[in-house]
Amino acid sequence: MEAVIDTNVLIYEFIEDSEYHNKAKNILDTIDNIIIPEIVINEFVYVSSKLGVPFNIVKNKVLEIYNSYQIEVIEIQNDYIINIINNSINVYEFKNFNDVIISYISRIKNIPLFTFDNNLKKYCTKNKIKLLK
Repeated sequence: MEAVIDTNVLIYEFIEDSEYHNKAKNILDTIDNIIIPEIVINEFVYVSSKLGVPFNIVKNKVLEIYNSYQIEVIEIQNDYIINIINNSINVYEFKNFNDVIISYISRIKNIPLFTFDNNLKKYCTKNKIKLLK
């Protein structure tokens, strides 16, 4: 199985006393090929630091992600951004631009997106983007 992973999944898996830690960890363990858009890494570092996670722990997690055989961190291509902007039809897509980028990658790769974000799930459902259940 393959899936694109949203930032909140990484955060919940990383923070052991978080609400969805076990669910995130269990589902991630079943995915053979995890696709992580580079923007998710940026958000992960930002959110982790805001939560007060020590630098060395965040640093080690990021290195673990990049060195994992089952994880592919992918670049955000210029044409992805151009296509998203050209096809944007509402303000949600600009207010939640990072989420739209993440969901776009799921769409073009034709693999499900794994997220706990209910607004992103609604956006994906409306735009016929597969979700990991």
